[in-house]
Amino acid sequence: MKFIQNLSLRHKITSGILVLLVILFTTTQPKSLPLAVLILAMAAVVWLIAAAGYALLGVFGLSTRKRLALTASTAAVCGLIIILQAAGQLTLKDLLGFLLVFAIAWLYISRFSLRHSP
Repeated sequence: MKFIQNLSLRHKITSGILVLLVILFTTTQPKSLPLAVLILAMAAVVWLIAAAGYALLGVFGLSTRKRLALTASTAAVCGLIIILQAAGQLTLKDLLGFLLVFAIAWLYISRFSLRHSP
């Protein structure tokens, strides 16, 4: 229990959402759920991807702005891929296109600083 007491509020919320999603995804059939619940669940999955990515990138010593940019773009790409797959529209061509745009965007972000110019 000491481990749980040492967690920050952000980590407790993230862990709680993860547990709720695991319970939701393992105990229900998606066809029986209202659309709003499915949309909220997918949004929570994208948020968890962003939170996990942000925490993992902190280990590598990236600046806060670069971590935010990378995790936001990664979560957005994952979200778009999930939406396309759920709609039955995800193809290899789409996936390669998303990954190419993501790679170009990340190169642009890493090449130029995110500082505001005077």
